[in-house]
Amino acid sequence: MSLADLPLLHSTRLCDLHFESGKPLAAASGLVCLADRVCVLGDDLNHLGVFDSHTRPGQRLRLLPGKLPKGLKARKRAKPDFEILLEWRGGLLALGSGSRPTRERAVHLPQLAAAPIAFALTPLYERLRAELGPLNLEGALLQGEELWLLQRGNAGGPLGNARIRLHASVLDGLLLGADLKSELGLRVEPMLLGELDGVALGFTDACALPGGHWLFSAAAKATDDAVADGLCTGSVIGLATPAGQVLQRWRVAGDYKVEGIDARALPGRGLQLAMVCDADDPTRASPLLLATVAAR
Repeated sequence: MSLADLPLLHSTRLCDLHFESGKPLAAASGLVCLADRVCVLGDDLNHLGVFDSHTRPGQRLRLLPGKLPKGLKARKRAKPDFEILLEWRGGLLALGSGSRPTRERAVHLPQLAAAPIAFALTPLYERLRAELGPLNLEGALLQGEELWLLQRGNAGGPLGNARIRLHASVLDGLLLGADLKSELGLRVEPMLLGELDGVALGFTDACALPGGHWLFSAAAKATDDAVADGLCTGSVIGLATPAGQVLQRWRVAGDYKVEGIDARALPGRGLQLAMVCDADDPTRASPLLLATVAAR
């Protein structure tokens, strides 16, 4: 499925994300917009970036203890690879991608000012890996009491892009230290996203919309590896039904690799999208983009 003629989605670059120390948030991977704050994950950080204005630097909110190595290769091996950020039980939840054993952790923040609660996702991820092959979970959203996890298609597994559906109580149980149930009621649904400029698209994030519809972001990354990054040729935003039917797609203008997305409805004017991007360069701050789409 080639997507050569997609309508362009033009965005405004609100800012490049920096912390109060002056250091960049360089590998944005997840985004949640709260009432007065923008929360951004970096996949090679033990912190969450919290911004209360796009004109001021953000604060670092610690998720995991310790320091990560400074060297690129050592840091890549040790990083938690938090790729997913979503609202959870009145707070926030960060999830690792599962692409390596060091990337099978989650952190729950009951509130931004509360102490983080870290817990292992290994029991669940082992079960998912047995069914899907190599994991690289890049997005998630909560629809009612059902959790949807999005598997990136170029992770090297046989299935391709997929939506994994399970009851939210599975994560609640792991958070409380309970054993994983023998029957999870998993539903794995392959999703065809197509290609952009000859490169397969893979999920990078998602967010829920009122009424059960949802948005996803996908990037064209030339790699068949769940760990190694490939050259990105661009990104696509898609609107899908609860059943997974893709209704609309837009190509993000420019060569941005969109890694985090959030949206809110504009009465009579469609959707306002916030997006964060990863430049695959530890010295370059991730941009925060804003765009509007007239969704059908």
